Amino acid sequence: MLAVIFCLASGFVRGESIVARSAQLDPDEEGYHLNADFDVELTQTLVDALARGVPLYFVVELDVWRERDWWFDKLVVSSKLTRRLSYNSLTRQYRLATGGLYQNFFQLDEALRVLGRVRGAPRVNRSLFKRARTHQAEVRMSLDAAQLPSLFQLDAFASPDWRLNVVAYSWSIAP
Repeated sequence: MLAVIFCLASGFVRGESIVARSAQLDPDEEGYHLNADFDVELTQTLVDALARGVPLYFVVELDVWRERDWWFDKLVVSSKLTRRLSYNSLTRQYRLATGGLYQNFFQLDEALRVLGRVRGAPRVNRSLFKRARTHQAEVRMSLDAAQLPSLFQLDAFASPDWRLNVVAYSWSIAP
């Protein structure tokens, strides 16, 4: 939370960013699942590319570390969830796909709002947590430029118009 406040105060976070607002691991019968909220704002270049039919891939990453007294913290969970946002010019709808599931939207703002709301995935096994230790968790969402069509990958890596500022959310999980 302190990192988000610092970045907002320093002017690091422009309008074109993905900011993690909140996150938590909620228990269920299989273990824990991630519930997180992100504010997603795209650059005009990304909006134009999307309108021309270029699909954008976003990756939600969850990392959990177990604190250790005698050595560096141990990474016990590293999980990724990929979501795809595309636009169909014939139907004039945005499509948000996660795995085999998808939703259609008429407005980009509505699609970005749902993109920024992660519920129930990824799942974390209960046995990875030790009761006597505190765990640190971090979640972030970013644009995956490596999954862009090959014609756009070079531009995505070289041009700042294709980059989004990413602000992660960190929290402690007590036993």
